[in-house]
Amino acid sequence: MITTGPTYSAATLLKAGMARDAGKPSPAQTGPVFKTSGDERDEKALRTLKSVVETLSRAQDEPQKAAKAQARERVEALKERIKMLKQFSGMDPKALARALKQIANELKSALKDYASTGGSLSDIGVSASSITATPVPNSTASAEAEAEAASNEAQTAERDAQNVAEDAEAAAQAAQLDAQAQDDSSQAGSPDDQRRIALAEREGELKADQHFAKEVRELTRQIKDLFEKAKSDAARQPNEASAKRVLDETKDDIKELEDELQDFQTDVSTELNSVQLQMSFSQDLPSPPTLAITV
Repeated sequence: MITTGPTYSAATLLKAGMARDAGKPSPAQTGPVFKTSGDERDEKALRTLKSVVETLSRAQDEPQKAAKAQARERVEALKERIKMLKQFSGMDPKALARALKQIANELKSALKDYASTGGSLSDIGVSASSITATPVPNSTASAEAEAEAASNEAQTAERDAQNVAEDAEAAAQAAQLDAQAQDDSSQAGSPDDQRRIALAEREGELKADQHFAKEVRELTRQIKDLFEKAKSDAARQPNEASAKRVLDETKDDIKELEDELQDFQTDVSTELNSVQLQMSFSQDLPSPPTLAITV
């Protein structure tokens, strides 16, 4: 016969269990370690989304800047070629027309590449400043996952006092990181301030575009002057008819270059006027009201 020890009634066992549990912290005392309300989840998701937008914006700006820099370099090289053509005053008009035709086409290509980089306040469909004012839905997958994780941590803390202490330390670290992120966000300024900065940056880009167009326009004028010289020289030669086809083709290419340049200048001027108008409106925005609290 195996002896199992003394036996106790159900009432005795129940009292003993209650006495044992009395020394453990209750859920109300410990509380969930990672307290994450809906508003806190929204703010965290908002900051994450804004960071992604800013990162994508910077990543897209780099190839645009590189493309514009390459276009400027090509224009500088074409300037040197035009200088060389001016030095050969006795150049055959047909050869000069061919050289001008090639330069006009290359200048038109550089202009197109420069213009194709675009560059507006909403290059990726939404700006960081508009993200700041956009509400984030509560029912996001990340928020649900975070809430589930918080619930699991709370249950673990209730079962094990040691885990409660460890989780409390982790919660303190998370709170410190969250406070740091909020400080970074506050230093970035209000949504209106961010919009003013974005508008000022875009204004600078558009003025740089205007300067580039001015250089292309000056080169186009020089090409036209050399073309008129080639046409005049060809008229004084006996074989004028043989140069006519090349001169006509060069004339057409110069006209296409002028049309491309006019379109580019119009687009830049239109957007610059719009940006400057928005800047004037932003400067007239009233400051947030200050609440005076009297105790």
